[in-house]
Amino acid sequence: MRIIDLSHPIKTGMPAYPGTPEVLVTQIATHQKHHYSEHQFTLTSHTGTHMDAPYHMIEDGKTLEELGGIFYGNALCVPMKNDYIIEAIQEAVRNDVEYLIIHTEHNVLWKEEHHGKYSTLTTELATMIAESPIKGVGFDTPSADEMGSTTFPIHHILLVKDTVIFENLTNLDKLPRDPFTFVAAPLFYERADGAPIRAFALLTKE
Repeated sequence: MRIIDLSHPIKTGMPAYPGTPEVLVTQIATHQKHHYSEHQFTLTSHTGTHMDAPYHMIEDGKTLEELGGIFYGNALCVPMKNDYIIEAIQEAVRNDVEYLIIHTEHNVLWKEEHHGKYSTLTTELATMIAESPIKGVGFDTPSADEMGSTTFPIHHILLVKDTVIFENLTNLDKLPRDPFTFVAAPLFYERADGAPIRAFALLTKE
């Protein structure tokens, strides 16, 4: 079995969604002074590679713990092209695919000003996914919606159906086009509207 890490590391000054506080990772204890090492984190619930619960956008929506807390299952990774996505939705209906990971190639800009224009789902495709057995959709972009959106239509279409959203995934170019196991373990806290995650793929085929 091979493991592919799909998460960006958390570090000071890492890219953050416009308008959110800067991420800070501060060493507050050192071996030289305290005889041990410890770090303090300042971040939001939607920092870096993270996931959105329905409660993120919907006042009475479910929180991460209400949805189970750990997310894993059969997944497909497809390019951001309508015909590929439609085919993946159809395969999800036939073959128990639970997570759809969409590769836009936007993650290559992670270390630069990566919050410019990027591809998003159409509302028609988002509706098809929300009405399918798919439990979650992942993106290598900062948001499921266009940057600067104030109505967040794609978020609402998916989250109102309890279809969770994973954002800022990376290494999607290393994933196969065949099904694999997707795992996302979010930070565990009460009333979670979202959380940073360690996301990874488990590959049983080389």
